[in-house]
Amino acid sequence: MTGASALAAVSIAACGATSKTSKTGDGASADAAAATQKSEAAIAASAGPDGRPDITRFCGTKPLKVALVDGFGGNGWRKIVRAEYEDEAAKCSNIEKPLYVDANGDPQKYISGVDALVAQGVDVIIGFDDFGSATLSALRRAYKKGVAVVPYNADPGGTIGKDYADFISVDDKTLIKQWVAWMASALGGKGNLLFVGGTPGNPQDTKWLGVLKEELAATPGLKLLQSTFLETKFDAASVQQAVAGALGKYPKIDGYFSSYGTAMTGAVRAYRNAGKPMVPIATVASANELGCVWAAEPKRFPLLSMDETPTLARIALRKAVAIKNGVSDDEPAGYQVQPFMDTRGGKDPRCDKGLPPDADLSSSLTSAQLEKLF
Repeated sequence: MTGASALAAVSIAACGATSKTSKTGDGASADAAAATQKSEAAIAASAGPDGRPDITRFCGTKPLKVALVDGFGGNGWRKIVRAEYEDEAAKCSNIEKPLYVDANGDPQKYISGVDALVAQGVDVIIGFDDFGSATLSALRRAYKKGVAVVPYNADPGGTIGKDYADFISVDDKTLIKQWVAWMASALGGKGNLLFVGGTPGNPQDTKWLGVLKEELAATPGLKLLQSTFLETKFDAASVQQAVAGALGKYPKIDGYFSSYGTAMTGAVRAYRNAGKPMVPIATVASANELGCVWAAEPKRFPLLSMDETPTLARIALRKAVAIKNGVSDDEPAGYQVQPFMDTRGGKDPRCDKGLPPDADLSSSLTSAQLEKLF
């Protein structure tokens, strides 16, 4: 579930990235290399949800001002992440009303938002930086003025301890290892595959593709049909177009990996329009609509989605509050996403018609909280 970026310009960033953030050529490669180095440190001692601490251990007693700065806040995943952040902050009685800034896809608004928060005297800033190094200077200024700055999911570049306090990321190696093992089982160890990514050259998909190729090298029966990822805009319409093009290009596609499950409804529709049964999908960061589309298929296809990505904001807030209060929070900065949909493992996708299509049902919010949110 990154890394928009998250891991650098993540696709779990997809969870909202825009085309303004994409890079090509050497710039993307350099960002991917930097993201790799940082996420290696984050996932060295990664863990799932079990054993994670309660934020009340780190709250302290002095009043705290906390803020989340979002590169883009306009979809269901981002709204849920904001609600999780606010829910976590509410556990500390000394935290004033948690602040939120939506840059709406504009890096200048992200920069000015961070600067304005510093001027207001905030103590903590966490954030999803969809813009990579373009906005790093603002985070660095805040950090140097004593703000506990902890980006999550989307890597802004820079160095932990120099430009910001910490960085929270998805453990992509564990994720992709599970993808490959699941796909090998689903296909009997043999098949032609495609990796559906996002914007051209984005560092996260570039990095994930490299990890995927390493994992597939140990399973020679599984082969990628092309050396690059299928480029999309991290939305269902562009995924549908890209997959339709692939169906016209490749005579035999046996399965898909995808860095943004929410948009893979487009792939299902492409197959439906082509009159073909959908093939297995292994993905991350899914949403309600994918479960509803799966349930409506006459011939249901194998589906794996690794989720619980909204919890990254909770981890970032705990880390930042602990740092600001001089308290040690030794929970791993790397997060192992969990299998939320696994049709081969007895976890059929859920479909809640009372919630929007892009609602992330793997959220730790209760059903009542989700209903109120939407």
